[in-house]
Amino acid sequence: MFASQAFFARLAATAARALLFIYAITIAAQALPLKVFAMDWQISMITVITNSSILPLQGLVLAHLAAYLDPAEPRYEVFCQNLRRWALPATLGFLLFIPLQSYNLVKGIRNYRQNAAKNERTITQTFGDIRNAVERASTTADLQKRLADLNAPGLSPADRTAPLPAIRPTLLAEIQKAEKKAKANIAQQDPEQFWLFSKQMVGSILAAFAFAFAFAAAAKRSAWPESLLVRFIRYLDWLRKFKSTALGQKVDNFKAKEKAQKDLALTQRSLQDHARKEAQLKKQADNEARLREKHIKAMREKAVRDEQNRNKFDKK
Repeated sequence: MFASQAFFARLAATAARALLFIYAITIAAQALPLKVFAMDWQISMITVITNSSILPLQGLVLAHLAAYLDPAEPRYEVFCQNLRRWALPATLGFLLFIPLQSYNLVKGIRNYRQNAAKNERTITQTFGDIRNAVERASTTADLQKRLADLNAPGLSPADRTAPLPAIRPTLLAEIQKAEKKAKANIAQQDPEQFWLFSKQMVGSILAAFAFAFAFAAAAKRSAWPESLLVRFIRYLDWLRKFKSTALGQKVDNFKAKEKAQKDLALTQRSLQDHARKEAQLKKQADNEARLREKHIKAMREKAVRDEQNRNKFDKK
């Protein structure tokens, strides 16, 4: 073991602890005050965690580097084992961030639409009240009082001295122009805020997935022979094979069932044909029997008539 390797091992371990400490301080500072069920708090916390999680990941790498450079020092190996155990809940936490941020994204989009509709209604109502005040006022002083009651901008000094019928069309035109401008400003600002929010949420979701993958590669319990990621990949491979086998069995069963149904249909068709032929033969035999009976009956009747005719002839 070279002295330089031991030095760099201590440096890497110290840097790893420093990075973990900075990460913990950053998260703790952002978490206070706790508002666990507030959407804004959840979004800000998850954003800070995902943006800062490169620090513990680097610390994890540096800790393993220290153990690699100085394998004779047991402290570094114990440090790595502790970090690998802590990587397991970190992986689960990042996986939980994905559905949570997805829910917050959907909720934020719904809130954006509701706020946009609410702002538009507020602008329409506000300018509608001002327009009604201008239309219903009888004098300039009355209009000034109505505008003050609505907390709207008052008349200019020149308009206060002018007769109301003369300035009313101009005021209505200015109100309409101001209303269109206010709605245009909101329509211009809202999409920018919406896209910024959407990009932030999608970025945090993708970052959470990436960090879950990274920490899963390091997550390992002492009883496990391999990391969580390797175990998960093995499980996916087993699941794929199981599905393929189960699917193959289902296909074979389906083919066998289909063949059995076809054979049964052929057998039923053959039985029906045989029964139909037997019925035809029976009908033919019955017809022949009836014809023979008719023929025999006719011969008997003829014999009786002949006998009667002979008797009559003998009597004569």
